Amino acid sequence: LKEQKEFMISFFVKNSNLGKDDDIGAIRMPIYALLSHQGQEKAYPLYKTTKNRMRAGQITLKAELEGKGGMPPSNGTEWGIEEAQFGAGQIQADVKGYLNIKATFCHGTLEFKKSEPLSRYFGFDPLDGHEKSLILKYKKGGVVYQLEIKENHSDTKIVLEKPSEGAVVGTIVGQPALGQPIVAPAQPVVHAVPVQTYGQPAVSPQPIYKPAPPVQPAVQPAVYAPSQPTPAPDKKDPVPTSVPSQKVFIVSKHTGNVIQNNADHKPQAANKNKEAWEEMAFEYESNGVVFIKSLKTGNYLQCDEGGNCKFANKNKMLWESWKVIQENGHYFLQSMHTKNILQVSPEGHVKAANANRDLWEQLDFHFATPVPVGGTCYLKSAHGNVIQNGGDGKAVAANANKGPWEAVQFKELKEGTFVIKSMKDENNLQCDNNGSCQFANKNEGPWECFKIQKKGNHIFLVAHTGNVVQVTDKGVVRAANKNMEKWEQLSIEF
Repeated sequence: LKEQKEFMISFFVKNSNLGKDDDIGAIRMPIYALLSHQGQEKAYPLYKTTKNRMRAGQITLKAELEGKGGMPPSNGTEWGIEEAQFGAGQIQADVKGYLNIKATFCHGTLEFKKSEPLSRYFGFDPLDGHEKSLILKYKKGGVVYQLEIKENHSDTKIVLEKPSEGAVVGTIVGQPALGQPIVAPAQPVVHAVPVQTYGQPAVSPQPIYKPAPPVQPAVQPAVYAPSQPTPAPDKKDPVPTSVPSQKVFIVSKHTGNVIQNNADHKPQAANKNKEAWEEMAFEYESNGVVFIKSLKTGNYLQCDEGGNCKFANKNKMLWESWKVIQENGHYFLQSMHTKNILQVSPEGHVKAANANRDLWEQLDFHFATPVPVGGTCYLKSAHGNVIQNGGDGKAVAANANKGPWEAVQFKELKEGTFVIKSMKDENNLQCDNNGSCQFANKNEGPWECFKIQKKGNHIFLVAHTGNVVQVTDKGVVRAANKNMEKWEQLSIEF
């Protein structure tokens, strides 16, 4: 190591053909970044010089540590920190162990002062001359939070808790177990704006589930059905571990304009365009929270204490948490921070000013697909009941509950073809040759594939048999014929 500071290292790539050394590229970075990926081959950028200004390709390196040194080990979870990466682009250092020690000394509080850039806080600069940030992911009160703190930032205080603190009585998997009381975790200390404080969103009580009524035969007349394909063999499919985002345009029913992320990073409903400025993504959480990301910048829509909204940063915290409310055929977005409702004024200004649910607050969601892909939703029949995964895996529509038994998730396999996964046991809805519907297994074969037809606010699920899924007035779910009438009408709810 020939650097003035021993935690920095430089690499030079030269061309020695014909006895002449030509400089190809160089990179200067902290050893901590190399040691964060021990034993792994990883690509790093090359620049013309060690000032790291002009790109000149990349280099693949593999590092092994012999002896002692480097950052504190990152295998502990004492304060609920799941991931902490400080860096710029491909140069990232794992600082989880360092922050765990810091939190222990500061009684669970991480404080990042405006007067102290991150490079000074951690004691090294990941990539000189480049914008860097800290990506921090941690768990508190059973909810996983993620936020981004820039090199130069405002005063930020994060109150962590040990996994044993703020515990929930019973079992939580996205939602509390039925009939179990909830012990609310201690709330973080509130600081004056612009300090953002982070806490757990409120948890609403869950409905009581009623047993499904006995299955009755359908009396609706059948339509001719062609011969059916051979059933797909059972296979084991990997269960998704993360929830993908869903591309959407958010339209004001008041003005017809589309909410966009303008040049000042403020939401505005200025026109009816559906371009890059208007492209959003819904990122769903299992607890019903949705984060609204601008695909133009990657920043999330947040609401401060005054109801002002902005696509300010890549945090996924309380300020950025929203809830979709469906009421009388309209959608509303409620801030989990203030409980106010997002509204669009006649001039196109977007704000969460109050809790009204009137014309200014009415929204419509135009998804890139006929159904929301990747997020939790519910399939409501024209009779008012919601399709659920019954105790024996049979699909029924026994009541109007919206809980774990009724929660489903759409996944697009190829254009126009979808599978429907139950969030209760992660089995997929299937339709057999006889038209019976059940959440039987995790297959993604012909029996589990549905085509979606949309008419107005309703969708129709067309099975591999060509028949359409229907819900009878007795709650029976099956694909009996090719009708597209009241029994076959389904609506998506959140």
